[in-house]
Amino acid sequence: MARLGRKTIAGAPLAADGSSPVMSRAEFDEASYLAANIDIAEAVAAGVYAEGWVHYERHGRAEGRVTRVIETREHKILAALDTLGLGLEVGPCHSPIAPKRAGYNVEILDYLNEDALKEHYAALRAEGIDVDGIEHVDYVWKGEPIAEVVGGASKYEWMIASHVLEHIPDPIRFLQGVAEILTPTGRFSMALPDKRYCFDHFQPLSNTGALLDAFTEERVKPTAGQVFQYFAHCAQLDGNIAWASGLGGEVEFRHDLTMGTNGWRGALDDADFGGEVHCWRFTPESFRLLIAELGTMGLIDLKIVDSRPTNGSEFFVTLGHGRTIVTEEERIALVRAAISSDHER
Repeated sequence: MARLGRKTIAGAPLAADGSSPVMSRAEFDEASYLAANIDIAEAVAAGVYAEGWVHYERHGRAEGRVTRVIETREHKILAALDTLGLGLEVGPCHSPIAPKRAGYNVEILDYLNEDALKEHYAALRAEGIDVDGIEHVDYVWKGEPIAEVVGGASKYEWMIASHVLEHIPDPIRFLQGVAEILTPTGRFSMALPDKRYCFDHFQPLSNTGALLDAFTEERVKPTAGQVFQYFAHCAQLDGNIAWASGLGGEVEFRHDLTMGTNGWRGALDDADFGGEVHCWRFTPESFRLLIAELGTMGLIDLKIVDSRPTNGSEFFVTLGHGRTIVTEEERIALVRAAISSDHER
């Protein structure tokens, strides 16, 4: 069973003594209570209690039982995973989803080692970057075959990455490597930015053909054109680089054309942008199309096994072994959904 993210009590005010919320029978949600208290769900199944309400009324409130679970973003990423086995977190930098210090059996793969990351982010401490959150990096990855870096195939029961895939110059080769190092039952869970609600707002959706070009060229860094686009068309809404859907206001450029030009020239001179640049842009629908087309082509052995819709400026996807094979009728439906999604701004 996967570990849950942090649980919070919700749905009613706390009792005067600070214990679990005082709830009437009408306010009580049976399914939510059982989902939040697995031991009580098992007791109900065994006939110890007729229903969760009986336990709550007799014992649960006084024990301070959680009445329902509000999913944190950590829970959304980890929910479909079995985190009891060995895991790999890719690119956690200063904010790991499954920290070693929290007891997770996890290794870390990043683009710099621990000391280099701390040095790089030390200057940003004033902006709220928690340099102390950077943990020991087990493997430094520069685009080589991942199995060679981590020391073997079928090694990990779970993998996670938060806002990483959009930075990777060659996503197809990366996903092939993920499939290689996962166990047969292993899963890979990601948080991905929804380009409609972040600084990628003005950028076009990434398509399968563009990913195929990157794969053919065996890219290990962004192209100069990608660097230009990243800076020149970077967006903001009321000064924010990420926002939720439905907000009013006018989306504007964050940088002027000079910054895009300088970025392009820097890339031509082989400047190192330190994993900063977004090479790719997705919506939930466009990502589903990419996975379907790449699976049908036989290029990746991964399919979507769980997903959560956009919340704020990000969505969540879990991949497992297998291929999504689509008919032409299904594929055109996915294409239309992806195109339509990009118009929902």
